[in-house]
Amino acid sequence: MNPPLLELKGVEVTYQRSIIGISDVSLSVPAGGITAILGTNGAGKTTTLRAISGFIALDSARVSRGSVWLDGERIDQLAPNEIAGKGVSIVPEREKVFPNLTVAENLLVSQSAGISGTEGLRRTSRVYEMFPRLAQLRTRLAGLLSGGERQMLAIGSALICMPRVLLIDELSLGLAPVIVEDLTQRIIDIRHELSISILLVEQSVRLALEMSDYAYILENGQVALHGHSASLMANPEIQALYLGQARPDSPPQVAGFQPATQGVNR
Repeated sequence: MNPPLLELKGVEVTYQRSIIGISDVSLSVPAGGITAILGTNGAGKTTTLRAISGFIALDSARVSRGSVWLDGERIDQLAPNEIAGKGVSIVPEREKVFPNLTVAENLLVSQSAGISGTEGLRRTSRVYEMFPRLAQLRTRLAGLLSGGERQMLAIGSALICMPRVLLIDELSLGLAPVIVEDLTQRIIDIRHELSISILLVEQSVRLALEMSDYAYILENGQVALHGHSASLMANPEIQALYLGQARPDSPPQVAGFQPATQGVNR
């Protein structure tokens, strides 16, 4: 595995000064890799992404313990725009696009301040190359797009900023399987073409393990298990709990994954 580009070290997030969203979460995202965060509803997946991006403050929450590091620089105490300026972009689960703006206008407002007109056009053209459907719909209001088209636009808007790390919250949520398959391949292509790191939150465990290199499974706001995706896919416990396969009475030991050592008690 490549050296980590993004690291969380013992991160705890507190909502409204009293409610613990995640507790003692540690994970790393290697340069150029796709890393997945898995878990059921309420496990802390979205909270983890919003803590990295800085948008956690909009939810009346804060990183109350631990730290977030990007390429050796601590970023958890920075504002969202500062974190974005360091190279972290997020495709959120909610509020993906500006519905009253066209596709082209969404891409325009997503560009960082100070980008020249020529550079802005180059970046927009690159997004249209990656998502030809957006080029066809450039004058359409984003509010009139389908779910898959909105997801494409949200990803394109994040890529306009030329991120070093791309955070994606629920890639497949509410989308038809054929759309998910297309988006999955595009994410894999983007990872290779742009050499960026991707941290993906996804409820579909099978999809996430198939497209990622390494994965972390959250339970009750903590890392319960982590390991190489192929090893997790072969783990009988994961098959039984998340993939709907029967678990044998005496599951064999599977190399390559580790139970987490963090505990909720301090």
